[in-house]
Amino acid sequence: MSPSLETGDLLIINKGAYRHVLPARGDIVTVRWRGDLMVKRVVGLPGEEVEISNGDLYVNGALVSERHPMKQGSLFVGKGKLFPGKLAVLGDNRALPSAQMVHAVVAREEIVGKVILTIRAWRRLSRLVN
Repeated sequence: MSPSLETGDLLIINKGAYRHVLPARGDIVTVRWRGDLMVKRVVGLPGEEVEISNGDLYVNGALVSERHPMKQGSLFVGKGKLFPGKLAVLGDNRALPSAQMVHAVVAREEIVGKVILTIRAWRRLSRLVN
């Protein structure tokens, strides 16, 4: 999720954020995926056709203007339509080698919660306290 999040950042998660609403595009979420937890950004919503070309996000054929910090890369993910209840999630570092990149389609039920606060200085703060 670099540059938006870095290793060591402290994340505050709202586990009830999606009880009555769907996640929105751009939300940073924690999800259960293949037995682990991961933090990713929602890029595709149920029923949408999603594609990544040269690191750019296209939804239903239109380029999406993403306003969050990103590391642009050459990531390519072919067009795919999301089934009802499914969301596409992706990290902000699209310059990673494809072998290290995780882009997933997850069920709404696999979303643990929404990241509502990031404390970036956590590592520096912990050094000051100790």
